Amino acid sequence: MVTTKGGVILSIMRQFSIPLKFVGVGEGADDLIPVDPAAYVDTLFE
Repeated sequence: MVTTKGGVILSIMRQFSIPLKFVGVGEGADDLIPVDPAAYVDTLFE
């Protein structure tokens, strides 16, 4: 599930030239998963 918080990360990445390597799917440090950029973008447009 992608929220508006997820969509804004693209702007932040572009503005500050920061790579997105992990995304949080929960509240703990163990809830970080590696990012698949293609899957992320596909989810934004579903």
